Amino acid sequence: MVPEDEIGPGFAYTIGLSHTHGAPELAMLGLDVHAMHHMLNRLGAKSAADARQPAEHRPARPVRAPLTPGRG
Repeated sequence: MVPEDEIGPGFAYTIGLSHTHGAPELAMLGLDVHAMHHMLNRLGAKSAADARQPAEHRPARPVRAPLTPGRG
């Protein structure tokens, strides 16, 4: 957790979801650091639990196409 200061907003992020569970890392910014900490812990636990389920029972994850210059 990094608190807000005169340079920019506070932010928080996860470490290890990808390595440990094969789930994407999560990041948040601009809210109270304690609220972000609580939300990321809950979201991280849910993401890790979903990663442990068999593939046919996992929720579908959106696929994002790479940005192509000139196509916004």
